[in-house]
Amino acid sequence: MPRRLVPAILAFIVAVSAPLHAQGPAIDHKAVGCIVAGVYPKLTACFSPASTVARARVNFKATEPQMGPHWYWVDFKSESPCYIVILPKAMKTITGMTYNLEVTDKAFRVGRTADYPVKVVPDAGGCDKDIPVAGWVQNASVIVGGPAGAASVPLGFSSVGLVGVGGGIGAGVIVGGVVAAGAAGAGLYTLTSDDSATNDPPPPPPPPATATPTPAPQVTAPPTATPVPPTATPVPNQPFKANCRVFPTFGHEPLLVAFDCCASTGTNLRYEYDFDGDKVEDARGVCRTQRTYTLKGASFAPLLTTTPTQTRDFFATVTVREALADGNRTTETFAITVEGDLSLKIQSVKPSEASRRVSWTAELAGADSAQVVVNGTSAVYARTGKSSGNAVGRAGMNRVEMQLVQGGAPGRVTFDLRSMPSLVPGSLRMIAGDVVGVTDTTITFRLKGQPGERIVFTLVAAD
Repeated sequence: MPRRLVPAILAFIVAVSAPLHAQGPAIDHKAVGCIVAGVYPKLTACFSPASTVARARVNFKATEPQMGPHWYWVDFKSESPCYIVILPKAMKTITGMTYNLEVTDKAFRVGRTADYPVKVVPDAGGCDKDIPVAGWVQNASVIVGGPAGAASVPLGFSSVGLVGVGGGIGAGVIVGGVVAAGAAGAGLYTLTSDDSATNDPPPPPPPPATATPTPAPQVTAPPTATPVPPTATPVPNQPFKANCRVFPTFGHEPLLVAFDCCASTGTNLRYEYDFDGDKVEDARGVCRTQRTYTLKGASFAPLLTTTPTQTRDFFATVTVREALADGNRTTETFAITVEGDLSLKIQSVKPSEASRRVSWTAELAGADSAQVVVNGTSAVYARTGKSSGNAVGRAGMNRVEMQLVQGGAPGRVTFDLRSMPSLVPGSLRMIAGDVVGVTDTTITFRLKGQPGERIVFTLVAAD
């Protein structure tokens, strides 16, 4: 950053860091001017009168124009005597973000700060010494909210650590579905690291002595109970529709994951489960079951880097079908991320055929259908509505194509690279398609709905 810009930015931060009061509670927050990419920024604020606070949040977005106009938000958590909030990881592909604080009292009066410009740097050494730097934590699970129609992951930010939904009516962002601890709701997040491993600037001063902080409601995860498999009662003349939920999809080992397809409809339904994606059926017959995932003794290739990781992705498949001669059938794939304990040593091994799969999730309009082809031979199909699937790749170069067979309205498709942990870093090449979102592990394309429309890219899997 040019030195001549430092006084101007510093003056702006000093000006907007003073307590603000609109119609709602006053906001006391020390604005930051720099955050480090690849870690979870931690912000603090005090609100007064604290006893009147109903909700407080941080609104944020990347400043690069190509990242879109949408603002996202994360709710504050009460941590006496003030409040804290953890934001998603900024990616190294962006150079700046903007944020503001918003607080609503119990009479629905709203207080809001000005918009704060923030520089994003790849490491702490990139922050100018005269600019306040946000504290951070290394590991967290964050619930993010956003407007209807926004990308499912905030553009410019990593999807790692995003585990739920936030916001109110009309929120359109859903990441991960359910909080790993077993509780969900707007404004809840769970840190998965010890705060002693944080890098925090000094906290802001406490609110006036007359204000008594009101602790946030404590949400307690319900005790784990072994589910009783329900008896499926077929309802005649119901159209076939698979409706399966898997939760939680992220957490530390041992991770108990529930599989629930009881909302599916059809005639004489059958359920089949492959919990680890090895194409071997692990359970069947009931519409609700569960599986405990662990990493003990596991060995697998690193995800997208050459550094061994202590996180493993399992790709569970669930099949719902009608037990009729001409019955319908749907198979869905769910990614489940399990983190090991810090003492676990994971060794890199030669990738297996299963570790070279290409996975995708598509959302197509009513008249759309598409074909996914891997290396010219492995074909799977995307159907109307939301569908997913995977195809086995090979060692070396892989060419992935998706083509609309029948057009309709616009849609989208996301390719998840976590399904190919043998991917050679830096080998991904785009050839055709309209890219609308990129995270550390996924690529999302927009489909205009025109027959013959194509998406093409190549990537290299390790031998």
